Amino acid sequence: MRNTAILAMWCILFGTTLAEARAPRKARGRMMQATAFAGKGETTASGTVAHEGIVAADPAVLPMGTRIRVTESGGYDGIYLVTDTGAKVDGAHIDLCLPTHSEARKFGKRRVRVQVLKVGEGKESAREKDGAAQPRR
Repeated sequence: MRNTAILAMWCILFGTTLAEARAPRKARGRMMQATAFAGKGETTASGTVAHEGIVAADPAVLPMGTRIRVTESGGYDGIYLVTDTGAKVDGAHIDLCLPTHSEARKFGKRRVRVQVLKVGEGKESAREKDGAAQPRR
């Protein structure tokens, strides 16, 4: 009884339902539209070089430097870092960086589950976490 009361209070404080609070951690997250691009060494909005393991996202939804877990993606599940934005990446949409154009084309457009592991603080945060920090002059 006490555990239920604590769980109910948690739901009130954090705006979740009792079912969401009891759901396994794995099932949480938000469904988002996903597309893919081939980075080809281009510079991202955060100043890093595009490579596998990064995504582009709308900074109003997923700020730069945010670490996310992508699941239900049909073979592209994993942990990604938001280091880029894009003109066509708006709202609940992410764009995964893949090694080749053919692989990105094959990926197409999919609905994936995105779980935020750590919210980024913006451009500087993304550079540091990516290991591409450059000394300030």
